Amino acid sequence: MPIWTLQNLTLHGTDRPRLYDVSVRINEGVTALVGYSGAGKSSLLSILAGMERPDAGTIETGDRTATGEQRSAETFPPDSPNAEPPEHALPLFWAPETGGLWPHLTARQHLEAVHPASPGAEPGSDRGQSLVAVADSIDNLLAEFDLTDRQQAFPEQLSQGEQSRLSIVRALAARAAVLLFDEPLAHVDPAGRPKYWDAIRRHLTESRMSLVFATHEPDTVLREAREVICLNEGQVVYQGSVAQLYDSPPNENAASFLGPVNWFEAGESSVWLNQREQRSLRPERIALVNDDCSPIEVVASHFCGACAETQLRHPEQGDRTVFHRPASADLQAGRHVRIELRGE
Repeated sequence: MPIWTLQNLTLHGTDRPRLYDVSVRINEGVTALVGYSGAGKSSLLSILAGMERPDAGTIETGDRTATGEQRSAETFPPDSPNAEPPEHALPLFWAPETGGLWPHLTARQHLEAVHPASPGAEPGSDRGQSLVAVADSIDNLLAEFDLTDRQQAFPEQLSQGEQSRLSIVRALAARAAVLLFDEPLAHVDPAGRPKYWDAIRRHLTESRMSLVFATHEPDTVLREAREVICLNEGQVVYQGSVAQLYDSPPNENAASFLGPVNWFEAGESSVWLNQREQRSLRPERIALVNDDCSPIEVVASHFCGACAETQLRHPEQGDRTVFHRPASADLQAGRHVRIELRGE
């Protein structure tokens, strides 16, 4: 089911449009927005949150973001130049890149302020949870994100990583139908992020919440998102399944949003791979094997963690770089290799 349907959306900027002619459909579930800095990710999230209004185009909201059962549509600019901005009373919660924390509240008070509850209500009542149940829920959230010992601290007393985690915890505590995260956990140590993403994923599932988040990290997109929207200079260059973009991207530019890729133009794979046409091969699909009879020579090889980056030279095709797994200590300059495909 669609949460938002955007048609021909444009948002003006200082020297160029921040968004230009954006037409996308954002469905329930988890959607990632990816792109380089200045691509328009934060601008798009700001519009979805209702914090900014586009200069042209239409936004249609589905049942998950509308206050009633009817779908609604807004057209920009409005018919009347003096029209008031529409009210965005949508069941969503926005965690901006800056965190948007309230300086006068402690970490615990941030959660108490947004957690759905009706003071004095009995457990199971239509009015909400009891105060005891709410307190237990807040305790669990703070513990999951390692903020228990910092629950009485104010934002200025928290590190950037703690502020980043508190911003996410506050959004989860609100239990909105849709969450908007801008660079979530950006200031958290990389080693700790998988643990916190596990907690986010669990809360999304248990509370049946949808998530739209912006990120620069391909690994996070692959691990967490079902759909992806790729932005470049304010324009959408790809929208669709994460799996489809990873395995069968439409072009090299779109493929690069999800990490290293070996892209072969027409006719190249028959020379380098010595077999049928291949356009896109991820590192795990390629292995370099020592072969003294091969015309392909290793120029240099660099270990990059998840894969290796090796520069090869072909007497007819010249040089090209390939990303492959696993890295091999035998790939010394001057060795001859052949490229083999894995998973065939």
